[in-house]
Amino acid sequence: MTLFRLLKHGLIVSIILANGVVMAPGAWGFHWKIQEAQFERGLKAYNKKDYAAALTAWEPLAEKGMTDAQFKLGVLYANGQGVRKNMILADMWLILAGEKIDGNKNRKKVEKKMTPKQIAEAKRLAGEWMEKHIKK
Repeated sequence: MTLFRLLKHGLIVSIILANGVVMAPGAWGFHWKIQEAQFERGLKAYNKKDYAAALTAWEPLAEKGMTDAQFKLGVLYANGQGVRKNMILADMWLILAGEKIDGNKNRKKVEKKMTPKQIAEAKRLAGEWMEKHIKK
């Protein structure tokens, strides 16, 4: 390949990655590995009690729908680790995670500390999140 063709190919790949468009076989696996590495950075930070760094690693993943990250955000908000304690947000993230992983057991613990109005608000927020992020 000529230098021009390599540069052109590299530019196209950069555009594709920047826009989140998956064109090539195996590209999704590469993207998933990046997310897994980011999740692992969050775990390492959490284990070192650097909760702010864990939040920084997990929050974008949770927003993208990674259930493990959603679960971990629920734990951070429930315990006030790296964030102000917020049982409504804790419950919201655990509701979202509970759809696919065992967030429900932890939800029960969180909801024991909440009022019915707070639980309803968490469910409303989770519903809004799903409407916004789940493609129909």
